[in-house]
Amino acid sequence: MNIQTLVRVCAFFTVAAISSAASITLDVFTTTPAGVNSNGTIGFAFAGDMFVGTIYNSGLNTLYSTDLNGGNQQVFAPGVSIPGGFEQEHFIASSAGLGGFPSNDLYVGVDGGIVHINHGGTTSDMFVTGLDGYARNILFDDVGTFGHDMLVSTSSGKLYRVNSAGVATYVTDLGEDVEGMDIAPLSYAVHPGELFVGAENSGNISAVKPDGTMTLLANVPWTEMLSFIPTFGMLPGEGFYSANFRPNILYASSGQFAGYIGDILVTSEYGNHEMTVLHWNGSSFDSTVIGNFPNTPEDGFFLNDSMLGPTGGNIPEPGTIFLAAAGLAACVALRRRRKA
Repeated sequence: MNIQTLVRVCAFFTVAAISSAASITLDVFTTTPAGVNSNGTIGFAFAGDMFVGTIYNSGLNTLYSTDLNGGNQQVFAPGVSIPGGFEQEHFIASSAGLGGFPSNDLYVGVDGGIVHINHGGTTSDMFVTGLDGYARNILFDDVGTFGHDMLVSTSSGKLYRVNSAGVATYVTDLGEDVEGMDIAPLSYAVHPGELFVGAENSGNISAVKPDGTMTLLANVPWTEMLSFIPTFGMLPGEGFYSANFRPNILYASSGQFAGYIGDILVTSEYGNHEMTVLHWNGSSFDSTVIGNFPNTPEDGFFLNDSMLGPTGGNIPEPGTIFLAAAGLAACVALRRRRKA
């Protein structure tokens, strides 16, 4: 049993999260394919049987897809023109099949609205219009506290809920441009089920209730992406994916996050491009830098077995079930005290 497999087994079977300050290693997952406006990836989303990225541009040939191994790169939805100007950021999200939304269709943020593209990339429509500012983040509520709606933040600082019919409802004014968003699990120690948001300019991280009430919680300078670190199974491909602007998409294996399950990962767009973990110690958040991007981090997310399905579309690693018993005993040697 190699050490990476052992860590994955421990992460799967250990109930209490364990912590370490080990640096996260980021490897190249894929690069922008030929035929796409090669101006760097901004948005990157998992869509069931593929990944789809958006380029720092607009018009035709602004999206591309890869298979689950980062290969088979090609233009996605070649007949769809994304509205906007040259070098415009377009966030992208894939629907989870909840709240009346289809499963694994793509939604792309534009100025004042959101473009919907079917999973095959053959049809599109203007799903949302009339937003104040252009869409900075699109998040589907898979927890349920926001009615499984789509949540959208805009460049003007507004937060909206959007139902499956494309009707947008204003929630609150976040006070500034927010890109980092994720909903806390219902089991989270503080503000469970609330929307955690991170602002790039101020670095303020706050929790937002469905009624729009906001609570300031912490500060991480230049917050770009914010995500709760999930539990993982033992399927190939689980881990963290993020656009490394401009050259490529980076990947960090799930085993590297074994000590941070349930904590919050925040990336910083400027400064030293840090990856910071926030851990609730019972009264406040501890902040630990666990790595750095070589370039500017843009959109990122965690992929785990609950998203991949029974096999993730790949053959599971051989022998993992039989490794489990031995792994449980060996986990004792890997446990470390969480930093107070």
